[in-house]
Amino acid sequence: MHATLPRHLILIGLLTALVVGCQGAAPGSTAAGPGTDAPQPSGAASTSGGAGSPATSGDIDPAKLSGAALLLTQQRGDRGVIDALVAGFESGTERLGYEDAQIVQLDDPATYEQTIRQVADSGVSIIVATFPPMIDSVKAVAPDYPNVNFVIIDARLGEDFPNVQELFFYENESSYLAGVAAGLVTESDRVAFIGGGDVDVINRYLVGFYEGAHATNEDVTVCWSYADSFEDPARGKELALAQIEDGADVLHAATAGTQLGIYEAVEEQDVAFISADVDVRPLAPTAGLFATGPRFDEAVVIGLEQNATGDFQPGFQQYGIESGLVGATPFSERVPAEVVEAVEEAEAGIAAGEIEVADDTALADLENCS
Repeated sequence: MHATLPRHLILIGLLTALVVGCQGAAPGSTAAGPGTDAPQPSGAASTSGGAGSPATSGDIDPAKLSGAALLLTQQRGDRGVIDALVAGFESGTERLGYEDAQIVQLDDPATYEQTIRQVADSGVSIIVATFPPMIDSVKAVAPDYPNVNFVIIDARLGEDFPNVQELFFYENESSYLAGVAAGLVTESDRVAFIGGGDVDVINRYLVGFYEGAHATNEDVTVCWSYADSFEDPARGKELALAQIEDGADVLHAATAGTQLGIYEAVEEQDVAFISADVDVRPLAPTAGLFATGPRFDEAVVIGLEQNATGDFQPGFQQYGIESGLVGATPFSERVPAEVVEAVEEAEAGIAAGEIEVADDTALADLENCS
């Protein structure tokens, strides 16, 4: 194991839509990732990159508590991003006192717009939409409902709307921490990243991981592959086993539901794994080291709280390590103390502005397995 840090101190058809409404007690860019067992919260909140405070302290406006809706374009039960969003939405709407909380599963892109209109007509004051598949529908609907606020996660609309917030994260910062650990833990000097798709959001994870690994291990080789799906566990397992067969002894991944297969692979092969976005320890109890990424269970509450206090902030907002909404989850006992210390030092360095991590655009200059 490498233990010396170099130059650096060192996330319907309309009728077939599933709508779950709980009265009184429920709670881009191109693409993003990512039930059964709800994931454990991964961590707290000012922004890195300047987007205003993620939390507000204003008084609740009862008129804003008529209802809230979370629209899902990926299935619940991924034990990852989607389940984290659901858990945060449920707890957040309950804590804030929303009278109606709807969780809507959208399965047919042809009916997305129709479904959003139905939800907006139901009396909710805020709608949280997930990921780029909903871009066109949100752009079509939002202007017609000026009294309803919209949040779209990990997606850019291409134009500004006074009632739409585009919620993004600096996943490159959090995955840099994964790379720091991987570079120190690897014994083969070969580590690998698996992404759900070759898109900007996922590539922020990849670039951060690449830079972090090279910051702590000048001999390391970083390889990567894409599943081209966020809901294909079999494909995730296949890619993980292929990377392991090629010599990688530490894996990092951001694949949402596809990750269920990666958990199986690393557990079977006893290969160290650093997950993304949710606490990995209950999901890969033997191989899992820790996870890095956005704390989606907390991030989904930002818009709900701003809406409830009449302080909704439209436009592009991006949160990094400095905000407390992005970072590392608790560590497995398997992680050596010196690795934990290196990760924590890197996290502090990023928050202080002492370490700058490249974004997804840097991938064009990187060679796979370099």
